Amino acid sequence: MWHTLFGGLIFVATLAAIMIRPYRLNEATSAATGAVLMVVFGFVSLEEAARLLAREWNTFGFFLGLMTISALAEEAGVFEALASAAALRGGLRGRDCVDQAMITLDGTPNKGNLGANAILGVSIAVARAPDPGTCRSTVTSAE
Repeated sequence: MWHTLFGGLIFVATLAAIMIRPYRLNEATSAATGAVLMVVFGFVSLEEAARLLAREWNTFGFFLGLMTISALAEEAGVFEALASAAALRGGLRGRDCVDQAMITLDGTPNKGNLGANAILGVSIAVARAPDPGTCRSTVTSAE
């Protein structure tokens, strides 16, 4: 039972690291670290992992292509344009408040640490939410 719980803990920690990006780690580093931990602690043998990689090459190729397209789209500003369009379409008047809160949480003026997926997700969610009126943010820096 402890073996299963520990494996689940590695999975949850890996997923959280991919989503939160602590210490500015990118998603690939977090995923690779989780995979290595699964092999090191014996949840998956090295041979089994190699067989899986060989058998599921098309899935990994798909994700590699998806990550490449995502990186290129982020570099080209596609996600920021989509977030702006979502905010405008939603009639968001308090957009500056949310933007300032994300800058405060991120710690950089361009939200470089949060990542495009987080920015887009927050922007779409805020665009769909009713306007809270005035900005009464109590967000403090994450550092």
